[in-house]
Amino acid sequence: SGGDRGVAAAERARADARIARALDPTSVKAWFREGSAAEALGDYEGAARAFFEGYRVDPAQGRECAEAFQAAVAAGRAAHAAKHGGGKTKK
Repeated sequence: SGGDRGVAAAERARADARIARALDPTSVKAWFREGSAAEALGDYEGAARAFFEGYRVDPAQGRECAEAFQAAVAAGRAAHAAKHGGGKTKK
């Protein structure tokens, strides 16, 4: 199905980005691509980590990573809240 192809494409993109950053750990582009692929897979923690590293290796070039980091954290919180009933505890 289309969803399966999207997941497979995101998994390939994440693998490719990991290879690129292994070759050049200072590549903001590789970190950003890994974060984007992780986010597409619903791995918000992995996305936030990759975006953070992209910003950390070069803050001047990594502004887009900083913004994407904030968005990934917010998306992760929203997904967690949706999965766990909005964060409210049951009595």
